[in-house]
Amino acid sequence: PVSTGAAATYMASPTFVDLDMLATTTAGTTTYTPDRGYIGGSNGKMYRITDIGSSPSLATLVDLGSTKPVTAAPSVSADDNSRLWVYFGTGKLLIDSDQVNTDTQSLVGGKEPIDYSSKAYTNATVLSSNLLDTTDYTVFEGGYVDTDGSFANGHETIFSSLEADIEQTSSGDSAYDGWILDMTGGERCITKPTILGGLVTFSTYLPDVADVCKHEGDSYLS
Repeated sequence: PVSTGAAATYMASPTFVDLDMLATTTAGTTTYTPDRGYIGGSNGKMYRITDIGSSPSLATLVDLGSTKPVTAAPSVSADDNSRLWVYFGTGKLLIDSDQVNTDTQSLVGGKEPIDYSSKAYTNATVLSSNLLDTTDYTVFEGGYVDTDGSFANGHETIFSSLEADIEQTSSGDSAYDGWILDMTGGERCITKPTILGGLVTFSTYLPDVADVCKHEGDSYLS
């Protein structure tokens, strides 16, 4: 067993990844065994598990704070640069008081930190302050991006520039370690994201926050 060292914290379901499968398509060089895992906690942390099979260790990938519990498994994928990304949402719906809770929750896409020269994983912690806040971003046909929610001012950037802010390039790493999108009013993510065809999709839920006796709510895809 591996301890988080955090009191009164329960864990979500884990997700494991075989790094060999991301780096090669040659079956002879693929071990078909997990190299690292990711698991969220009710304390708002997403943890990474490394050294699986020998002496497993656990460290924090990103800490969003105790008001943003992670109660569903993350999804893990690699981009065109073979850079590992971890996607997850925050929020919970386990007891009556959760239903009427309106703390801000988030959808997150975070990159595993690497040493750019060697491309080796550093297993460092991603600072939440270094996640690009995309809460007010809207992408339009043609690649135009409004970043402040005031559509009357036109677009502030284009999608290729936005990608450059968060993706590794041939000349160096990006300025940000990923992105974050905040949800307000009680909306939360309590299911695992889906990755298909280069797109990540989150299912979010907004319960009736005004009346704990009403069990209906609204679901959204992001």
